[in-house]
Amino acid sequence: MFSKPITREEEKFIKENAEKLSISEIATALGRSYFTIQKYLRLLDIPSRYHKWTPEEDEKLRKLWEDYQAGYIAICLGVDEDCIYNRAKRLGLKKKRIVKKRSKEKLEEKDCIV
Repeated sequence: MFSKPITREEEKFIKENAEKLSISEIATALGRSYFTIQKYLRLLDIPSRYHKWTPEEDEKLRKLWEDYQAGYIAICLGVDEDCIYNRAKRLGLKKKRIVKKRSKEKLEEKDCIV
């Protein structure tokens, strides 16, 4: 099954926000899938917001990865959850056990300090 075509309004929103919002944020705002937006950006050669990882962020990710869910880590590092999964894969990180559940609503900045 194919998704419906991108409308002109959606196209305008994507072009205006491609470098401001993550692909997931654009997809959520438009009610589209991550992959639909990603494919559209690539098709039109529109640059998207890309997070450049620092060694400090890599170290935090390594410390948090084993004990916390990706959504929690994403909030702590201020990036998209998909960004966490992709970076963890590149770093060769794997989950070895069930992780602690953390509520996004109860998250405080002090909780993110490693």
